[in-house]
Formats: sequence, C-alpha cells, structure tokens
Amino acid sequence: MIRYSLLKSSKPISLYEIESLNKEFGFNLPEDFCHFYLLNNGGEIEGNRNIFVDEDEDEYIIKYFAPIKYVYFDSQYTLEKLWKTFVVKKKLIPPTYIPFCLEGSGFPICYNI
Repeated sequence: MIRYSLLKSSKPISLYEIESLNKEFGFNLPEDFCHFYLLNNGGEIEGNRNIFVDEDEDEYIIKYFAPIKYVYFDSQYTLEKLWKTFVVKKKLIPPTYIPFCLEGSGFPICYNI
C-alpha cells in the first residue's frame, strides 16, 4: 500500500464537526472517510503523486482535498461549500456523491456513499 502525506491541511476537526456535517447532509459519512478527515483536514498531496486514474484509465491531477469547516487559504472550498454548490444549488451531482476533492481544472472528484 502506498502512503501519502498531505501538506497545508486546515485546522484539525473532531467528531463534533463530523456529526454536525452528518446532520447537514442527512446521512452518516462512511467510517473510512471520517477517519481520513480526522487524520488530515484536507490538504495537498506531498510530492508528485497527485494523479488519480479512474476505471477508464483517464488521469486527473488532484489540486487539493477540501477541508471540513476550516480553510487553509481564503479562496479554498470547504467540503460543505462543495456540497452546497454542486449538489444542492446547481444539482450537478447526485446527493449520494460527496464532492471532497478538486482536480486541476476545478472539477470535483466525488466519493459515492
């Protein structure tokens, strides 16, 4: 298994922030997803391992993982803002998908719950 380190993570979160997000979304976030965010509240992948390859072998450069609640830099999207923008407001993503990451051109990468 390859281990990745994240840089520029936002302020750490607790289970309280995750429980608040569960209430806002109307479902419980998956355990592995919560574990990831309790260890690293978003951030950028260290080094040059920031390419995601999907099942069709299309490659996407990961810009950053969106943090929960707290931003590292002012123009950054939080996970909540990605959800509200792409799922609630624009209805571009089904509600069973969590946009948690942005690729290089600004499109979200999602986790299917």
